[in-house]
Amino acid sequence: MPSKHELILFISSGILVMISMWAWTAAYHLAGKYSSIISPFFFTQIIWASIFGKIFFGEVFDTIAVIGIIVIVISGTVAIYNRNK
Repeated sequence: MPSKHELILFISSGILVMISMWAWTAAYHLAGKYSSIISPFFFTQIIWASIFGKIFFGEVFDTIAVIGIIVIVISGTVAIYNRNK
């Protein structure tokens, strides 16, 4: 049986996820035909997950994680740059 603290954590994280999904859906709806501009930002979740893993769980970045972060940043930048042409 989960404790009171765990239940609060589960419920608050569920609410936060629902709000974030609503925000992403609203962003895609408002962007319309320009949704390719906001698509690269979806992949920033991988970067944030790595940062939160480092902060809260003491995980160590390995070379594959660093290469992945670099590839995500570069591909997102190129996608936004090519979209504006």
